[in-house]
Amino acid sequence: MPFLYLVVFLCCCLLLGCDDAVDRLPEPPLVIFTPDPAPLRCLTPQQLREEINICEDLIPKGEFGRCKPRELVPHYITIHATRNMNASANAARHASVLKMGRITGGAVGYLSWHFTVDCGEVRQHLPLNEMGHHAEYGYKPGNLYSIGIEMCENEGNDMPATFERTAKLAALLMYEYRIPLKCVVGHIFWTGKKCPAPLLDDGCLGATWAGFISRVDYYDRCLKFGSQQQKRAENKAG
Repeated sequence: MPFLYLVVFLCCCLLLGCDDAVDRLPEPPLVIFTPDPAPLRCLTPQQLREEINICEDLIPKGEFGRCKPRELVPHYITIHATRNMNASANAARHASVLKMGRITGGAVGYLSWHFTVDCGEVRQHLPLNEMGHHAEYGYKPGNLYSIGIEMCENEGNDMPATFERTAKLAALLMYEYRIPLKCVVGHIFWTGKKCPAPLLDDGCLGATWAGFISRVDYYDRCLKFGSQQQKRAENKAG
C-alpha cells in the first residue's frame, strides 16, 4: 500500500507540474489594431478550410523532423517567413525538402514546422499533436506549445494573397484549438529574430503586423458569426 500511495503522489506532482508550466507561459505583447469594418461573412470551419486549400503532405513518421516525436499542446500560433527567394521555393517545394531531411538544425538535427503557405495553397508537414522545431532551440515553450506556420517569399509568389491565406489559416486554428488572438505571434516573440520579415516594420512589430492581426481577427469573427447563425437556425428548427 505505501508503494501505491507513492505512485499516486508522484503522478499528482507531475500533473501539477504540467499545469504550473502552462501557467508560466510567456505573455505576448499587446497589439493595438483597428478591427476590419468589412461586413462579416457567415463562415463554417469547413468552408474556410476549403478556401485555405490545405494539402496534407507529412514528413514520414519516425524520420528527419519527426525522428523524435514529442506531444504538442497548442497554446500559440507562430508565424514565420522562409527568406527563400528562389522562384521554385513554394509550399510544395518546402514539403519536398522537409520529407527528404534537407533542412537541418535544431535539437534533433532537423528543422520542422506544421504548415507552409504560398499564394495558392497550404502544405501540412506535421500532425497538430506533434511538436515542431521552428521557434526556439530544443524543448522550449516556442516549440512545445506553438503551431508553426511558414510563409513563402519566393520570386513570383503573390505576397498579399499569401498573407491573406495565412490569416485565414491562423483564424481556423484559433477556432479549432481555442487559441486567443493575443497568442498569434511572430517568431520574433520567441527569440528576437527579425521574423517574419515581410510583416515587420524596420525589423519590429508595427503597423504591418497590426494589419495582419486585424485580418486574423476578421476571419475569427466570421467563424464565430457563422457558429451563432447555425445555432439560431438549429434552435428555430427545433
